[in-house]
Amino acid sequence: PFWLEGCCLQSPFLRTVGACAPDMDDQVALAAATATCGLLTVLHQLQPWLQFAETRRVCLGQHACGREILRAIHRRYLGNAPTGVLARVDRLAKLLKGAQAAQARGSPEALDRAAADISMLSQSTCILAKNCEFYGDVLEGVGFTVDDELDDMATALLSVLDRVQSLHEAVSRLKAAAEMHPGAAVSCRRQLVEADDDSS
Repeated sequence: PFWLEGCCLQSPFLRTVGACAPDMDDQVALAAATATCGLLTVLHQLQPWLQFAETRRVCLGQHACGREILRAIHRRYLGNAPTGVLARVDRLAKLLKGAQAAQARGSPEALDRAAADISMLSQSTCILAKNCEFYGDVLEGVGFTVDDELDDMATALLSVLDRVQSLHEAVSRLKAAAEMHPGAAVSCRRQLVEADDDSS
């Protein structure tokens, strides 16, 4: 109201508040920026614990969140880190060689071990393929937030997919060979049980 204008202009308290307003805005902006930086730092730590649906929601919340989630995925899963897909593929490749060697020996115990390893390899490669598919979905959805980093991330993802696909094909070939082997599914213990049944 017009009758308060003079009071406002004459009030030392209000003049002080008015003079401090720009500084208060700066402080609020600084606090917001600090909180955002803290959130982005926490995102890198939380990312491994987030489920697929939760990761999508976080990425869609803010551009900055999507960018940091992508960076975390790239560094943790698409690079040379021990937690990366390539490191897991290398470990599974060793397991595959062991399964191939066991199957080549042909003894019932070796064939049982090969069958167990093949089952584990099949499940593991399917999980890795599904994870890579999810990384691709995230990259497609919020890749625009990383600007020049997008090419490196896409190249890393394609390289990882190629390795996973090669491993999956090798496991499929070994599984097909095991299924064709007449004694692949029969263990010594099962043979003894069947022999006891026949004798009775």
